[in-house]
Amino acid sequence: MSVEANLFSWSASWDIPNFNGFPLNKKEPIIEVRSVPIFTNTSLEKKASTKCLASTTALGEAHSTNIGFALFNEVSPKDNEYVYIADYDGTKKQISHEFSNLKLNGKYKLYPLVKYIDMELIAEPYAEIESKSTIETGNVKDITYNSALLEGYFSDATNEKYGFCYSKTASPTIENTCIYVEENEDGYFASNITDLEENTTYSVRAFTISDSQITYGDV
Repeated sequence: MSVEANLFSWSASWDIPNFNGFPLNKKEPIIEVRSVPIFTNTSLEKKASTKCLASTTALGEAHSTNIGFALFNEVSPKDNEYVYIADYDGTKKQISHEFSNLKLNGKYKLYPLVKYIDMELIAEPYAEIESKSTIETGNVKDITYNSALLEGYFSDATNEKYGFCYSKTASPTIENTCIYVEENEDGYFASNITDLEENTTYSVRAFTISDSQITYGDV
């Protein structure tokens, strides 16, 4: 994409992706010269593994009717989101919006979005974020013939549930034997298991659940 801009005009040439069902994908680049907002301080702040707060500031004369955000998931384009936040009258305006349906392990780019009567345009600058919930399976301690102490760590304080799953086979899931832990200290959590069979090898993984999405640590 190439862009030339000053405070009062913008000359842009780019291919616009399909906008929420509107046929904006063009075989030829769109070339427009018109007065549009200039955007500054565009940012994405992670609030949880599947939530982020978008913000930007618009300023300068403009003829657009609405401004908002376009959030693109580079891993899964079908999860792209578009939202208009406010009318724009040419005065400095800061807008923000919380996106709460991010997919885990997605890679997102946020662009300011400008709506005219006849078309929508994606502006710059953009911001980036990855939706990851870090979970680690810690040490296994105090092992006896039928018990052990399991440890785990996570980075996202908004996890709804967390704990351990274990089995006699590799890569256990919550469909196997599962223990939920109710308390943590700055992301550290631990639990004793006491139903182990003597002389048996088990695989253990820590897990977290956030917005119905499960993330596992290494075995």
